[in-house]
Parts: sequence; C-alpha cells; structure tokens
Amino acid sequence: TERFLIDNTAPAISDLSASAEDGRIRVRFQAQDVASKLTRAEYSINGGDWAPADPANGLFDAGSLAFEFEAAAPAENGGIVIAVRAYDERDNVAAARTVVR
Repeated sequence: TERFLIDNTAPAISDLSASAEDGRIRVRFQAQDVASKLTRAEYSINGGDWAPADPANGLFDAGSLAFEFEAAAPAENGGIVIAVRAYDERDNVAAARTVVR
C-alpha cells in the first residue's frame, strides 16, 4: 500500500493579542501545525457566532501562518472575550482566547 499520514495532533496557536480602539478590535495571532497545512481559522467575540479569519497573506498555503484582522467591537461595557481556533488538513483543531479590557 501507499504511505499515508496519520495526523492526530492539533495545530498550535501562539502570540494571540487583541486591542480595542474607536469601536474596532484588532486581533493578531500565529497558528502552526508540524504535520499538515492549515485549512481554516475562525474567531468569536463574546461567545457569538464564529466568523472566518483569513491569514495575513490571504492564503491557506502553509503549516505556519500569521493572522491579523479587525472586527467591530460590541457595545457592551466591560471586558471583551476574543476566541480563535485554527484547523489543519485532518480537521484537528486548536483554540485560544484573550480578553480586551
């Protein structure tokens, strides 16, 4: 039989940061997977619906990608919870979160 890849390891998310200014939230993070290419990423604000997050270069073409995007800040007072998740070719998923005050 031909060789095939068994990949049960989730990608890793690092350097997650977010800041809020003028009604916008700017989010940055790195995602990497040692065995597969990354295929998608998403973000959620305060537990809301998941929205797609595109890599900074616009392409899901590698196992290590930088993400940077802006989103509308909710009108709520207090901390804003930003959650992100990244998937590899085998649908392994990693998640991380940060709080903007």
